[in-house]
Amino acid sequence: HDETDEKLSRQVKIAVLASLVLTFLLLVLWPLPMHGAASVFGKGGFTTWVALEIIWALLGGIVIIVLPVWETVRAFVQAKKDVENIAEKADASATLKNGITLTIDITAEVSATAKA
Repeated sequence: HDETDEKLSRQVKIAVLASLVLTFLLLVLWPLPMHGAASVFGKGGFTTWVALEIIWALLGGIVIIVLPVWETVRAFVQAKKDVENIAEKADASATLKNGITLTIDITAEVSATAKA
């Protein structure tokens, strides 16, 4: 995938915005109910608070585990397609800027063995 300065600049802006929003949410909005309560949480309020904490932790854990696995699987699938495309083009050649022709001969053998 081509990474251009424009794409990277856009990703930086998204990361900065996400950081600011999450900082505000987690440091200001999330603790407000605890500070806003005039007294100690009742059983129902505390149960709700703990349930939200558990849900937040589970979602965070799922994202932290699933996204890298998903990206890795996608990268392997793309690499497999790239290898198959290269194998289909048995002879590849290109002319370099200095006029020299570069030729690459590719031989691919695929074998599968089945064990009973």
